[in-house]
Amino acid sequence: MEPTYHIPTPKTPKKPDCTRDDRLRIQTLYYEAGFTQDQICLQTGFTLSQVRYALAHRLTPQKSKTGRKLLLNTPQRKHLIEIVELKLFELRSRKKATYDALQETNHFCHYKT
Repeated sequence: MEPTYHIPTPKTPKKPDCTRDDRLRIQTLYYEAGFTQDQICLQTGFTLSQVRYALAHRLTPQKSKTGRKLLLNTPQRKHLIEIVELKLFELRSRKKATYDALQETNHFCHYKT
């Protein structure tokens, strides 16, 4: 039985990553100059997958929002604030009415100190 030899093959060199400016140039060539994806690869030296990625995504990666999602959206929140303010106003006016009624009937005791 003969030993098996594996001859290492050199890896293909990695193409440089696309910067924001490179992605902008790719999108400009595709959308405004009318180049095909293959023509852009030949013109810029980027791989076809890099060109496709640049055309499918935004120029700058968008950071997803972190934190807890809001339970109420803005109109719901404003409506809730209006309800609470209205209830507080009614409560204050009721207290004021009660205070005035007590004052008219002389239910307050005035203590001398």
